[in-house]
Amino acid sequence: MSSIIAILQTKIMRRRFQIGMGVNPSLIINKGIYIQHVDGGLYTKENWSNKGYSNDLCNGIALVDKVCFVIATEYIGTFRWGKDGVIDNIFAQDISYMGTIKKDYWGRENQNAYLEYDTSNTDYAFNKANSYLFKNGQNGYVGGAGEFFLISLYANEINECLLMVGGTIMSNRMWTSTRNTKFSYSWYYDINIQGDHLDTGSRDSSHYVRPFTELIL
Repeated sequence: MSSIIAILQTKIMRRRFQIGMGVNPSLIINKGIYIQHVDGGLYTKENWSNKGYSNDLCNGIALVDKVCFVIATEYIGTFRWGKDGVIDNIFAQDISYMGTIKKDYWGRENQNAYLEYDTSNTDYAFNKANSYLFKNGQNGYVGGAGEFFLISLYANEINECLLMVGGTIMSNRMWTSTRNTKFSYSWYYDINIQGDHLDTGSRDSSHYVRPFTELIL
């Protein structure tokens, strides 16, 4: 049975990188936080400083762990999550399954599903993240709860890198793309919340949006 589960998990990970076009973490030797140059290169904050690169050349802050993604250096404002209702193909779970919620690394896929569900182009979190462009030309997405949970493991180092490149530290409540099983609630991330730093709130509430994008080298 365990071998079957391992095969299924491998297939899920492969699908993740095929759909999202991101880098497989196994291709990068060291897990951790990097500053990404607009040309795709990854630098520790020490190496970035030694190179003397201009902040204008920073594409974002890259996180390499179970999955890889790039975090924008700024918030793009506060927005409502989106419309109420059951939205097919968006990861959904309630607080009884926190272990599962923390494995939602499917932010891009969640966002794509939402944009298929709601074509109104209203100023919701997904629409604003989707229209945000990183300096290398990639557009943004609202990260899944699992991606935000990974951020919590590296919060201090991420904020140190953000300050180094003239960005805004991540200290505010932010929407994730993960929805709750309650039709009008979704998950948000807040580093000030004890424990898993995740909780649910009404989709009609306005929280900060910090776009992510795939790590492409």
